[in-house]
Amino acid sequence: MNSSKITLSPLPDIKILLKSIFFKKNASANFSHLWGLNDSMENYWFSRSTFSILAIANWYETFTGENLESIWFPDYFCNEALTLLRSNGHPIFFYPIRKNLEPDWIKCEELLSIKTPNIFFLVHYFGNQSDLKTARHFCNNNSIVLVEDATHVSPPISQIGSAGEFTLYSPHKTFSIPDGGLLIQKRKTKVTRRISKKNPAEVMKKIILKMPAKSEKPYRWLIKKNIQKVLPDFFWKKNFYLENSEYHYPFKKDYSKQSHLSKRLLFNQLDKIEDYSRRRKINFALLRASFESKDIDVIFKNKKFTPYLIGLIFKNESTTIKYYQSYKKNLLPIIRWPDIPPEILDDNQKKYDANDIKKRTLFLPVHQSLNIKTIRNIMIINARIDLNQKNKNKYLITRFTGNQIEWNVLFNMIKIPNFMQSWEYGEAKKNADNWSVKRFIIKKDDTIIALFQLLEKKFLFFKLCRINRGPLILEKYNNFEIKRKIFKAIKNHYSIKKGCLLFIGPELESRPINNGLMELSNMVRRNLSYGSWKSILIDLSQKEEDIRSELNGKWRNQLTKVEKKGLKLNISNSNKSYEEILKNYKQLSQEHSFSGNSIKFYKILKKVCSQNLFVFSVELNTKVISRILIIKHGDVCIYQIGWNSDEGRKIYSGNFIIWGAILKMKALGCKWFDLGGLDPINNSGITKFKRGLGGREYSLVGEYISF
Repeated sequence: MNSSKITLSPLPDIKILLKSIFFKKNASANFSHLWGLNDSMENYWFSRSTFSILAIANWYETFTGENLESIWFPDYFCNEALTLLRSNGHPIFFYPIRKNLEPDWIKCEELLSIKTPNIFFLVHYFGNQSDLKTARHFCNNNSIVLVEDATHVSPPISQIGSAGEFTLYSPHKTFSIPDGGLLIQKRKTKVTRRISKKNPAEVMKKIILKMPAKSEKPYRWLIKKNIQKVLPDFFWKKNFYLENSEYHYPFKKDYSKQSHLSKRLLFNQLDKIEDYSRRRKINFALLRASFESKDIDVIFKNKKFTPYLIGLIFKNESTTIKYYQSYKKNLLPIIRWPDIPPEILDDNQKKYDANDIKKRTLFLPVHQSLNIKTIRNIMIINARIDLNQKNKNKYLITRFTGNQIEWNVLFNMIKIPNFMQSWEYGEAKKNADNWSVKRFIIKKDDTIIALFQLLEKKFLFFKLCRINRGPLILEKYNNFEIKRKIFKAIKNHYSIKKGCLLFIGPELESRPINNGLMELSNMVRRNLSYGSWKSILIDLSQKEEDIRSELNGKWRNQLTKVEKKGLKLNISNSNKSYEEILKNYKQLSQEHSFSGNSIKFYKILKKVCSQNLFVFSVELNTKVISRILIIKHGDVCIYQIGWNSDEGRKIYSGNFIIWGAILKMKALGCKWFDLGGLDPINNSGITKFKRGLGGREYSLVGEYISF
């Protein structure tokens, strides 16, 4: 999306909107499988999930032939969603949730003696999966129909929807569509068999036939969304502050069906689900970092999910009000949620945490229409609203003028340094490939916080620069705000204006916060055919038996088998053994046409770090059948070159040699063993082999260009 508007809900893409209005052939397409539908389930589409809730209540009475005694909802729940239940006279009861937004199961068990529910609603708040296992156990033990409220959830959905007899989704909250609520029903479960002999799905179909079959015309939605896209924010943003997050249009009781335009809009966005999820995760991560820098806590901050909103938690109600007023004054789209049911608001005995949670929380949208420019604006505004008035620091990049020993002192302060930023790597690239090598340190005020090694080539008055897997940030300073300012300093230091084009592959793992960080830096991501760097790290600080226990079962069995073959493992850093493995390397590169470091690079590398190059070989009856090269840098080592003969492959000598190398490098004091890269697309066999070793797989953010 190109819009930089700050809106409460997603804006429609103009191409998708026009396609949906003028091309109507996909209006009847069924795409419920994206929300977990399978052959054992039925699906029903409504305009809003409040109709789904009413349908479930009516279904229960028809299915069992009995009146409902009570439907349990969490006390932290949106009252608007209960409108139809209340108007139809269905009994509602509220159970308490804890401050972590999970049901208070102990109190729920106690409440069973007062009022046993027929239906229990479990809410997956803001897209985060709730406690499915306990909820299912609770409902099974008491013959209760479980409903998963996943109205804040957008695909992909993980385990959500796997436990309940019913699951509710509200695509109109997460996609740019005027309406749309999805109800998914399991055809048969233990509970439904226990409470009735009727067919659950057939009963629901009869209930739905009795509901109003009209759908509302989405003209109002179209007009407002187009106004928001065309007019500057100033003309409409002052009026969007709400006391709850149900910022869609009020539903009408006679319009239960999803509109045809909404179906077409949804269908035409399905191929963007992964992009939407990625954008939401990045927005959430960036805003989380921005608010946490001001000591504001965030709901579900350590969970992995596709977020619906970002929830901010304040210390008390007065602080919440101060920030709310400040955000409102600066036109941030702040939300108070939910519209607590009156039964909970009138809680004089303070039995419920829901009131306290609402008093101490504010919410902002993180939807896919909020691009990086918009998120940056929110972060800038948030930085301006500084009730604590923190001091600003200066970040300075300076040339490192020390020697190798002094560089290594800083290099070894990094938790897991990489080979490409080592002194030896730089010297080898300088002499083998005619790069100039420059090393820098980054200071915050007068304190060294990071370092990086840069390769440079000059073309008349222009410089081409490359930072490979840098900068390396000292662990003490490895937080978002410092990293953001480090990359801002690098961006300012190397630019086209200064006659420099910088290529950088940052030493940042591919996570929403780091992907967002690179977008904030205004660097452009390169779309490389081989993708971003991926590898596996094995923690050598573990005991040998623990490392072995992490091996894949089949891989471990192969190792056990080859260990009985009487093979001999050799380790050497002699010139002869090094020349032999370079011959193997040259042969492999010619046979498989892969690009890598040159033979010249490795020959020079031998001169500059001879004591840290280890050639392992395996002999069978005095014949070498496998070789690998391991390079040590600091307390990390990396698998660099591997060769295996046909005979070696047949008896799994590859397992034997790399396992032996792991144990030897551990004995030499290494804390980490890097398997030297994964290429699942072009080299799936070796990738599968390396993954059999266990360890922690990681992927970096990729390559960027700074103009």
